[in-house]
Amino acid sequence: MGVSAASGKPGGTAMAHAPVSFEADIKDVLSVFRGQMIWRFDVAKYDEVRANAGIIFPLISSNPPQMPPPPFPGFSQAFIAAFKAWMDQGYPP
Repeated sequence: MGVSAASGKPGGTAMAHAPVSFEADIKDVLSVFRGQMIWRFDVAKYDEVRANAGIIFPLISSNPPQMPPPPFPGFSQAFIAAFKAWMDQGYPP
């Protein structure tokens, strides 16, 4: 059932996103690119991804995506939504 974005109550048109955590939902996906990104920050470390989430999100959600860089395919829409939900939920570890 939908949840109202304004009130958070059932019956609205927006769907609530399940709880997301870095360890369960973000780390493994980003860690694939650890070697390519280590020069800037360690995408396998919670503190570094949290500190750079405001930079990461526009790069993974742009069209075409700027992260990961070619020749890698972009992240799935499900992962992009999970990353945004992780940010919106206060960056749960």
